[in-house]
Amino acid sequence: MKIFLCGMMGSGKTTVARELAVLLELSWEDSDDAISAAKGMRIEEIFEKEGEEVFRQLERAWLESKIDMQEWVFSTGGGMPCWQENMALMNQMGVTVYLKTPFDILVDRLLPEAGSRPLLRPYKDKGSLGKLLKRLMRKRSPYYNRAQVVVSGKGHPTAIAGRIKSRLADIL
Repeated sequence: MKIFLCGMMGSGKTTVARELAVLLELSWEDSDDAISAAKGMRIEEIFEKEGEEVFRQLERAWLESKIDMQEWVFSTGGGMPCWQENMALMNQMGVTVYLKTPFDILVDRLLPEAGSRPLLRPYKDKGSLGKLLKRLMRKRSPYYNRAQVVVSGKGHPTAIAGRIKSRLADIL
């Protein structure tokens, strides 16, 4: 089974995916890490030098490269499900899990690292970051809500991974 974790940046997808892979005894991969390694650039460099459209094309190519893979857990970039019908493809390829993390947790996690995230770089204070995140959540939620499983992203990553494992057992 292929499992794709999706949700807002800062929701804990990478950390939870790693924990879930251990619980399920599967391999895991993070899309942003894989794209960064393949390009030899950090994600923010790809955005700056080549633009968001190129980055989204790289995400799609990464996703398509996973079609024949089995028994993996993948964490996706926050915007990946919202472009090029990627969410529909992920739903075809495996099980999608929306890690729905409360807004206040997202703001607290993302504020210290806003300068290193391409979409957040101009937002240095809690108020402006919060406004941006609310806009992004409104825009992205319809895509995330297409996931086959929705799990709260609140709590310790191991506990969240356990909840996902239980939910997967219910649907498989």
